[in-house]
Amino acid sequence: MTLALYRVFPWDHRAPAGAPFAPDFVPPQQGSGRFDFAESPVLYLGELPEHPVGEVLQGFRGRPFRDGILRRFGHPLALVSITVPADIAASIVDLDDPARLSALSLRPSDVASDDRARTRAIAARLFDEGATGLRWWSRLSGDWHAVVLFLARVPFARLERGSPEVLTRDHPAVVTACRQLAILIP
Repeated sequence: MTLALYRVFPWDHRAPAGAPFAPDFVPPQQGSGRFDFAESPVLYLGELPEHPVGEVLQGFRGRPFRDGILRRFGHPLALVSITVPADIAASIVDLDDPARLSALSLRPSDVASDDRARTRAIAARLFDEGATGLRWWSRLSGDWHAVVLFLARVPFARLERGSPEVLTRDHPAVVTACRQLAILIP
């Protein structure tokens, strides 16, 4: 079965495929994310549209909404759907499954740790074992789940992309994420 996911990114509608601010651009200098590791660039995606929106807006929790929070690097933030083919989806390791965690001798606290060396070691181990990615819960909400794809195994060309939607204060994903994060939209 295919897997429908979502991504938020700063969008320049004139950017050619693969270039900065295009839907399929992944910054080559990753390193600050929970599951970033040296062997493969990774792509972070959300199972629900509001999840990646919430991830980019989390720094504004408890503050009033400002239009500028929906821009990065001079470009509007956009939401795009990403469809993962069934063969790739089948090799994504679900770290929200207690039986899978137990089989891997992992605890939920290992996956949720703030120790990046620890979480990155999990990603590297799963990559070494042949996984195409991993799934875990968001620290922002237990109802939100993320998927990390290992791009050394999952070429972006194999992922089907929808049309980007520019995010506005009225976009349903923005409204839901702001409610979850206590960002007050006037």
